Amino acid sequence: RGPRSGHAAGICRILETARKVFGACGTENGFLYCAVPADCIVSFGWGWDFRRMHPEWPVSAFCDRQLPIWQLALHGLVVIEGDGLNWPAVMHKVAFGLHPRTEWSAHPGIHPVLDDAMIAALKADYDLVLKRFGSLQKLRMTDWRTDGKTVATRYEDGTEVIADYGRERLTVNGGNVPRPAALLPT
Repeated sequence: RGPRSGHAAGICRILETARKVFGACGTENGFLYCAVPADCIVSFGWGWDFRRMHPEWPVSAFCDRQLPIWQLALHGLVVIEGDGLNWPAVMHKVAFGLHPRTEWSAHPGIHPVLDDAMIAALKADYDLVLKRFGSLQKLRMTDWRTDGKTVATRYEDGTEVIADYGRERLTVNGGNVPRPAALLPT
């Protein structure tokens, strides 16, 4: 029992303890009080936030569009993770400078089974997102624009990424980035 500030202080103590024990710490959701002690934030929420809103809720009337406020404010200060092994998900990771994250299982169930196709998709994801464009993770995001089907981001070094989800086309600094063949189907 206690106020929200007590809850926030408790979460920060847990994260700071994890850093002392393991050398770094992360958290699954990017609440403001987690941003200071966390080295990595798995999800700031995107997409699913709007799908969970009920139109009868009064606050829903204020939410007419999504803005990546967390990404703009915290990018370059903490590592932000993103998941998915299909082309739109990988385009999103490059556009937002995200660190790849994947959940899998050895047996069928909630998560996909790790098989040869998934291993090939993981390698394609890491090669593109980390080896080729991993430097974006450390840079401050300075601009973001969207028309609903296309997202454009700019980073402090001038890198501009355009992800056209309608045409499934990714460009970085005006150059086309081809879709790796090994990625999973959309």
